[in-house]
Amino acid sequence: MMIIFWGIIGYVIYLAFKGSDAADRPFKFQSVGSTAGSASSAEATLKSRYAKGEIDEETYLRMLRNMRGRGFM
Repeated sequence: MMIIFWGIIGYVIYLAFKGSDAADRPFKFQSVGSTAGSASSAEATLKSRYAKGEIDEETYLRMLRNMRGRGFM
């Protein structure tokens, strides 16, 4: 009976330490891909914001020109 008790205590301690090592690992970023991939993603985001009405046409066109002028497109 005592072995079962200590086994359960040991298992609980093991689980407590096993769960904490995930917080100690560095965060892994996903790669964003090539410039062309990020450009189409940026343009898609911009189009989506315009379609939702978050930005007006003037802002959409200005931001699109800025992206293309800086080599994103």
